[in-house]
Amino acid sequence: MKVRCISKLDEQTLCSIKARYELTDGYDAQVIIGNPDPKTLSDYPHLELLQLESAGYEQYDVEKLNQEKIRLCNASGCFGDMISEYVIGQLIAMYQHFPQYMHQQQRHVWQRAGKVRMISGSTVVIIGMGNLGSSLAYRLHLLGAQVIGVRRRAEISLPGVERMIKLKHLSEVLPCADAVILCLPSNKETEGFFTHRDFVLMKQDAVFVNVGRGTLVRNQDILQALDEGQIGGAILDVAEEEPLPENDPLWDHDNVIITPHAAGTFASDASWKQFGEIVMENLSRYHEGKPLINERRH
Repeated sequence: MKVRCISKLDEQTLCSIKARYELTDGYDAQVIIGNPDPKTLSDYPHLELLQLESAGYEQYDVEKLNQEKIRLCNASGCFGDMISEYVIGQLIAMYQHFPQYMHQQQRHVWQRAGKVRMISGSTVVIIGMGNLGSSLAYRLHLLGAQVIGVRRRAEISLPGVERMIKLKHLSEVLPCADAVILCLPSNKETEGFFTHRDFVLMKQDAVFVNVGRGTLVRNQDILQALDEGQIGGAILDVAEEEPLPENDPLWDHDNVIITPHAAGTFASDASWKQFGEIVMENLSRYHEGKPLINERRH
């Protein structure tokens, strides 16, 4: 089996691939590991499996790949732990006024910011209960939060989730949320999913968090909710347009924490290790004709 790797795998995983399969740099590859330009896939006449290094796969036409007998697997499972810690860290930072204290430190100002909030005893609504949402729910539960999960089907139960509801019932729980966290993927169904109408239903001191995709909500709707006092703050690791334009007013809003799509990256060695494990497992399963991990069919 010929494998082409365009991902920066750790040395141990690369050595394991070399020992078991044939590595190639050409277009004769049957398997590609990484995220190639979708336009180049037609250059690989023997391609049978595309193992992405990202959880997102919206740039690929999965239906067309399926028709061409090319199977696609993403890297779901590599980033849940990391993004969960990001969300918890940013929530604590906002609740405890850390950004304000950092600004005060730069100006050598000794002044208390006032009332603080805690994750413990709060109600958190998580929209999207895949690997990321479920990982986050479990950790928030351990910190004392009441977690309400929102997904297409509410028939399942997950550790740390006290209540699971369907997406169509989201409006029923938004008024009680201290934090609302978007963990949905990007696709035709989720584009523009969260709107001004949803912000209006939220508590005036609630924090809105988006670690899913920027296409889930319009920047203008977030800004309007902040300007009109419909929410208390926002934590944004993704934006409707990336990079976020320099002149976007969200940059200068006091109650916003912005990061450059950095929460779920391979900046952690642990993520690379988890990805390597998925790669080796899927190569083995594919070689043996077994079901694959994270295979996407739509």
